[in-house]
Amino acid sequence: AYKGNAIANVWMHNGFININNQKMSKSLGNVCTAHEAIKRFGGMPVRLLLLSTHYRAPVNFTDEMLATNEKELNKIQTAYKQLAVKLQLLGVELNKDEKAKDIQLFLDALADDLNTSNALTQVFSVVKEINQILRTRDFDVNLGYEKFLELKDMLYILGLNLDYILL
Repeated sequence: AYKGNAIANVWMHNGFININNQKMSKSLGNVCTAHEAIKRFGGMPVRLLLLSTHYRAPVNFTDEMLATNEKELNKIQTAYKQLAVKLQLLGVELNKDEKAKDIQLFLDALADDLNTSNALTQVFSVVKEINQILRTRDFDVNLGYEKFLELKDMLYILGLNLDYILL
């Protein structure tokens, strides 16, 4: 028996990876390594595609799916950056160590059999709220900052490394 640290506490079986709706296999000649996918499409769109599918369901890599995920990432990035700029222009110091008060729905989704798809639903819900806040005439700084922290924490947990502008 191995002495020291355990290799794993939980074993997970993931779904197949499909390329253009066909199971990826050497015999079909449609193998795409993680390195090739990241080089071709970028790390974050590939990560978002993987996160948007439950780990036990098949993942379907298509150019269209990756393009869609790139657009979704741009929506998140745009809201994140615009809110960061607006808050800073209003004198808010963006504290990298401060945490959101409540991302419980997001955490509940992850605790429910690692349901990253539902967790992403919460991310997009916050992005929608941010876009609504940014369009209001009477911008609520406290609410804006709380939504900023929520999005920052959720992105960090999912490993979606998106930046915002520091003024």
